[in-house]
Amino acid sequence: MRRNRHGHNVTLRQRTSARPRTRLRFNIGGFEAEGFDLRLSRGRIHYRRTVGPCPGPSPQVIRSTEEQWRQFWLEVDRIGVWAWLPEYVNPNVLDGTQWSLELRYGERKVKSEGSNLYPGSTESTTPPTHRSPNSCVPSPHSPANPKSPPTRHPKPTSCLGR
Repeated sequence: MRRNRHGHNVTLRQRTSARPRTRLRFNIGGFEAEGFDLRLSRGRIHYRRTVGPCPGPSPQVIRSTEEQWRQFWLEVDRIGVWAWLPEYVNPNVLDGTQWSLELRYGERKVKSEGSNLYPGSTESTTPPTHRSPNSCVPSPHSPANPKSPPTRHPKPTSCLGR
């Protein structure tokens, strides 16, 4: 038992709000390349940078407002995420960028993943613009900002044992 926001005792399985069940998991990266991992847990987004198979520092916790969530789910609907295929693979690239997405909002669910291919792209296109995890503005070192210098990261030798 615990108390909800109104001071009533509730069991952990009892839902006290009309808010739909939600799930958000997303990761993108590649071997010895920078990536990131997002997970929604208890209403908060946990964001972690990664380099190759090595996890980065402790995850940052991002709190979002109800309005930000409303805008997020509207954007998910607008770009057609619910209709994404389970898998997108470019067989002409043996290494590169892998990604996965798992979303749930109420009864709507999608699980999709890819390797060097993305929804709405062809084998000759590049990945969608990398964006910061808590905004709709391209990050300063993204393909949308060609004047920015590329970010260089050291090889993750410490966790690879090399």
